[in-house]
Amino acid sequence: MSDYRGPAPTTAFLTTFRRLLRDQTFRVAAGFLAAMIASGTIVFMLVEDWSPLDSLYFSVITASTVGFGDFAPETDIGKAYTIVYVLVTTGLLLLVLGRVATEMIANRVETPRPAPATDDNHGDADRSSPKLPS
Repeated sequence: MSDYRGPAPTTAFLTTFRRLLRDQTFRVAAGFLAAMIASGTIVFMLVEDWSPLDSLYFSVITASTVGFGDFAPETDIGKAYTIVYVLVTTGLLLLVLGRVATEMIANRVETPRPAPATDDNHGDADRSSPKLPS
């Protein structure tokens, strides 16, 4: 078990994400990812005749490479768009989440543990030597 005593993971993620939004390169990558998910939603609505929610769902699931298999493009245009969409959005998602993870690790706050108590038994104070029967 870890002795990490920093903020809760969700809080740390959101705090880091807000901090990263000050970085122009990160903003561009995150904005481009959002634009790709929005454009995917629109394209799948128009080309595959899916509802807005189904199109958004497919766009996010495909970008994250989860791929449950409950939706799949049936038109040639939809299939071709999905090929390009997967390559671009997967790379962008990895870039954005990788940057967030790197910043979270670099800026995490840990509470130092107290030094373990030592004694003449080299730190084994609660262990006694087994007694052999005589």
